This record gives sequence, structure tokens and C-alpha cells, in this order.
Amino acid sequence: MPKSAGKTQSREGALKKSDPGKERELLALLEGSRAVLRYRDFATCARAIFDSCKNLIGAQSGYVALLSKDGSENELVFLDAGGLPCSVPQDLPMPIRGLRAEAYGKGKTVYDNHFLKSRWVDYLPAGHVKLDNVLFAPLILDGRTVGLLGLANKSGGFDRKDAGLATAFGEFAAIALHNSRTLGSLEFSEKRFRAVAQTASDAIVSTDSEGNIVFWNRSAEVMFGFSSEEVLGGSLEKIIPLPLRHAHRQGMERIRHAGTDRITGRSLELTALRKGEVEFPIELSLSSWRQNGDVFFTGIIRDITERKQAEEALQKAHDELELRVEERTAELSESNLLLRQEIAERERAEEALRESETAVRYLASRLLETQESERKRVAGDIHDTLGSSLAAVKFRLERFLTEPQISPSIEDAIAMIQRTMEEARRIQLALHPSMLDDLGILSTLSWFIREFCKTYPGIRIESQLEIKEKEVPKALKTVIYRILQEAFNNIAKHSRADRVRLALRGEDSVIEFTVEDNGIGFDANLRGAARNQRSGLGLSSMTERAEISGGSMVIRSEPGKGTVITATWPGI
Repeated sequence: MPKSAGKTQSREGALKKSDPGKERELLALLEGSRAVLRYRDFATCARAIFDSCKNLIGAQSGYVALLSKDGSENELVFLDAGGLPCSVPQDLPMPIRGLRAEAYGKGKTVYDNHFLKSRWVDYLPAGHVKLDNVLFAPLILDGRTVGLLGLANKSGGFDRKDAGLATAFGEFAAIALHNSRTLGSLEFSEKRFRAVAQTASDAIVSTDSEGNIVFWNRSAEVMFGFSSEEVLGGSLEKIIPLPLRHAHRQGMERIRHAGTDRITGRSLELTALRKGEVEFPIELSLSSWRQNGDVFFTGIIRDITERKQAEEALQKAHDELELRVEERTAELSESNLLLRQEIAERERAEEALRESETAVRYLASRLLETQESERKRVAGDIHDTLGSSLAAVKFRLERFLTEPQISPSIEDAIAMIQRTMEEARRIQLALHPSMLDDLGILSTLSWFIREFCKTYPGIRIESQLEIKEKEVPKALKTVIYRILQEAFNNIAKHSRADRVRLALRGEDSVIEFTVEDNGIGFDANLRGAARNQRSGLGLSSMTERAEISGGSMVIRSEPGKGTVITATWPGI
């Protein structure tokens, strides 16, 4: 007879000599603990624990339920109506409320011996078992109530002793739930490992501390030519060449005595043996783990035959090349001298070219600055002279209208002069809008959009100005305005768009200006004259302005898919 069985019988014999009531309680608790050890399935184990608890306490009905994932309901594991009529569907939701809510909230066993007179009775659905009294014991895991063991209809009602016993059985059920979930997690992990291992392209082989094979995946079958049935339980020496077997045995002996080995955790290149006594090179990565005091090893094995052949071919080619280099060393010495001289001359030429490019960029920058200065001066002259003169003429003609002898055609002249003034103002704003200096880039962009919409009412414009005025450097405001002019000029002339989206943003120390239209687009991969014919010369001007001002421009477009122009500058 096993020692554990003898100890159990001796404990039960001792119990029989004690108080009968206490004996009955202890035997019921013992049966509950046995259920925890006997059953892996939680529903089966919970039912056995519940039956022991119900019979001991003397309740007629009850259930075991778990808290739903969202924490709003009880989900039944099983229901024991105790022979009483019950027409409530098993899947009817059981919200966490009433006395159940108290058990969950307090994490303690609660009971009510006058349930039909309590406020909880209103929560019972139609067709529910009649409840004279109820008791709920919590199932607690990691300090959190995850379910309930419920009892009902005990003759004479429940007392504090019943609550204590139910609490103990609730703890049994909680342990059973923990065991069930842990076993489920382990089974899932094992299945996942086997799924990964069986589909791995490398061979995966596991052994115990005696060197016997306990796992052999499909890639190992292909690599070594042995099926799982041929090797499982057998010695790993089946795939180790004879000259290496002695070293393998010494390593296993060290593991048995010291528990570690110097090759664990390293990648090694070795020779292995496949079916038919054929040796081939492998790369081995070895790891180890302990289970129940025993050491196990897993090796990930890769056939490196092709790699070795490639290395040998590479080494052979390298040796041949070294020989040829040695034979031509004398010839190459002179050639190297000439080459160094040529490199030095090329470096001097490249340095001169870089200096020239820097000078060109500087001159181009100065040219644009001069051009802007000249435009500003001309705009001032037009405003101060032409505008003032035309205004004086307009006022004088209006005065002449008050005299009856003046011809009515003067009215046409006044209108013409008015239009001339407006044209002069438009030219002035086009050359250099004064509001750019007075009000800033954001107001100028808004004004430009309004004026453009008046001229081209068929084009709808959406603007997103997500930057503060002070975040735009003064020198950059004119550049952005000129790019805007060129972009909208191209849209009006070439794009056939009816919707344009404009955005000016400042984020992560970068200023970004984007103009996007839904027009006919063009092939952005075209270069030079071919692209200029399709999209106008403005694109080159915009790109140059962006680059000279320290930024960059990206133009994305495809025929029939519109155009996106994005200019960016670092540093807000």
C-alpha cells in the first residue's frame, strides 16, 4: 500500500474518534481539498467542492459563478436548483447587484435569512427558484473577488459557522480556478512551442541530462534522415560522429556533477552524422533549463554545408588573388603613385568647384535680395506718384460734374481713372504687398486667398495656418509669399483644379508650407524643358527660392491626380 494512502486512512481513523460534528466538517473539508488535487477541469472540481459544501451546511440549492471579463455580470459555471421548479434560462444575465454586489465589494461571505422580505427580492426574475434564505461566499484570487459560491434554502437559516465553512470551500474553489487557469496557460504555451518548433526551418532537438532525445522536430527529420519514432528515447550519440562521442560523454558527466557546461549559451561549428553514416558540418546553439531537479538541453541546429562550400570557394579565390597581387606589386607601385597624384589633383578641382558653387549661391541670394528691394522701391513710387496723381484727377473730374456745362462723358473718364487706380494698387501689391511688412505673413496669406477667390470664383480654397506670426523669420516671409504667388499662378493657368488646400505649419522646429490641388497634374519625373512645358517655369523659381533661403522643396504630381508642393525650412 502506498505511504500516502496509509497516512490518509490513519487521519480518517483519528477523525472518527473525535466529535461527530467536527468529524463531519473535517471530512467534508478533506473531500474538498481532494477535489482540488483530483480534477483538472474547473467545472468538475467546482461541482465536487460545491456538493461537499452544500451537503455539510444543509442547503438545498445553489450555484458557482465567475465574474465576467467586463466585471458587470455573474457567468454561471453550473446551477443546482435542488429539485425546486426553476424556469429561468441558464444564459439569462446575472448583473452584479443586490446581495451579490455586497459579496463582491466586501470580498467576504454574506447571508440573509429573510430574503423574501428583503429589498433584494425585487431583483429576482420571473420563474426563479423560491429563496427563503441565501448565502454568498467569494472566490478570491490575488486579492480580487473573481466569482461566487452561492447557497440557498437551508432549513432554519444560515449562521456564522456556515459562513466560515462556506468561506473555506470558496477558497478551495478559488485554488481550483487558479490551478485550472495555470494548467490551461501551460498547455497553451506547450502547444505554441510545439507549433513554432515544428514549423522552424532549423532542426530543434531536446535531450535530458543522460543525453536521451526527448524532442525532435520535422526539420530534424529532414536534416538527419531519422523519423521521430526512430530517435525519441534513444541516445543523442546516434547523430554524433565517433571521434566526438568521447568529448560528448565527458560534457554530460560534467553536467551531472556541476550542473553547467562551458558550451551552453554559445554557437559552435561542429560535425554531425546523418542517416547512412554521412558526416556534414553544422552550427549548434545550445541552451539548458531545469525541471523538477533535472537538467534538459535544447539545441538549434543549422546545416552549414553550403556556407562552408562558399567559404572554401571564397578562400580559394582569395588565395589566387593574393598570388596575382604579389606578382604585380612592382607594376602597381608606379601606378599607385600616379593614381595618388591624380586623386590629389581631383580633390583640388572638387574643392574649387565647391567654392564656385558657394559663390554662385551667394550671388543668387544677393540677386534675389536686390530684386526684392527694387520691387519694393518701384511699388513705393507707384503708390506715391501714380496713385496720388490719379486720385487728384478723379477728385477734379468729380468737381467738374457739378457744372452743367460739363459733358456727361466725363463720368466714363472717372470710371476709367478709378479702374486705373485699382490696377495701380494691384501692381503695387504684386510687386511687394505693404501688408507683409505691416500686418505679417498670416494676414497677407489670408488677403491673397480672398483676392484670388474674387478673380477665380470657380476655385474653392481651404487654408490651415497653424503657426504663430513670431515663429516665422522675417526673411522667410517674403520667400513664402513668392512661392504662394508662383504656385497659385500655375494653378490658375495650368491645373484646371476646382479645389486647393493651403497649409502653413510650425512643428518640431520645422516650418512647412504646402499647396495641394486636385487638378490634372503632370509627370513630376520629367526634367528640364519637358517639365517646364507642362507646368510652367514657376516650379524652378519656387525650388530655387526655397533652397537659397536654407530650405528644400518636394513636388509630387501624376497625370490626373493633382499636384502637391511642399517647402520646408529647419529651425523655428
